[in-house]
Amino acid sequence: MCRIRFGKTIYCVIIGLIWFNRDFSDQATIQSAISGLIIEIALNFNRSAFESLKNSGNLSKIEDLIYNYYRLVDNIENQENDLLKWCNELELELNKNGFMYKWLKLDTKTHQDLTKKISVYDDQLCEHIGHGIIMNILFRGGTNTTFLTPLYEEQIKAGRELSQAIEN
Repeated sequence: MCRIRFGKTIYCVIIGLIWFNRDFSDQATIQSAISGLIIEIALNFNRSAFESLKNSGNLSKIEDLIYNYYRLVDNIENQENDLLKWCNELELELNKNGFMYKWLKLDTKTHQDLTKKISVYDDQLCEHIGHGIIMNILFRGGTNTTFLTPLYEEQIKAGRELSQAIEN
């Protein structure tokens, strides 16, 4: 997930430069970035290992490490759920104000494959009220390294420490 978040951050920076320079020649990148930010990947931690360790009798030796690891998991899940809720609300707003309809040209095209070019972002869309929402989404995506990446890095470190403790 950390790599995915970092990749989305880079996309946001690229798209920001595209919009600042009004260079809409790379529509595939624009579409991928917007779709990737609006369509969030659900986070799913597997907590069954904790139950196995609890039942093994080895929990007391590594209990603090386990609780620290799952505290970080809970924190990340909360942040990810907040981000998912925020993205869903903004996507709904983009639909309500007609931005998605206009961007996807739903009045002239039927789309069946999101991996193909389905849209054209241009100066006219930059004037639409939904463009400001897209810029907010890009801002949030571009700042993921500020708050989410450190949480993931801390969780990865805690996971390594826990794995080492279990092996010893």
